[in-house]
Amino acid sequence: METNPAFRLSTQAFAELEAITLEEFGDTLSDQEIEDMGVRLLRLFDIMTKDVPAPTPEKIVVTQQERKGLDFLRQEINCGRSPSVRAFAKAMGFRSSRSGFRMLKLFISRGWAWRNKRGSIRLKDF
Repeated sequence: METNPAFRLSTQAFAELEAITLEEFGDTLSDQEIEDMGVRLLRLFDIMTKDVPAPTPEKIVVTQQERKGLDFLRQEINCGRSPSVRAFAKAMGFRSSRSGFRMLKLFISRGWAWRNKRGSIRLKDF
């Protein structure tokens, strides 16, 4: 088998692979077969690690209404208050507190907000 110079086993790698093959297969493999196996493994790992795109951070897209809600919550929290769902709904212009609850629940499901141990609303910094 013709080997690419980029895929060569170091002396230490060969010795470790030789120990593994001796344990697994006994004395049945020649040095050349061990070298070929090592080169094939190097090629496999090279293929597996090429062109792996780096994870890109998700861009947070916030609607104008969501921005209004987040701004209200941030303002209240900065003043040391944790607004009630009813106050949140009123600030958003909703007639029903259920609508405010649903938007707050949406913020929590997206990880933008959460409730601490005391039940107060907290916001993610972004």
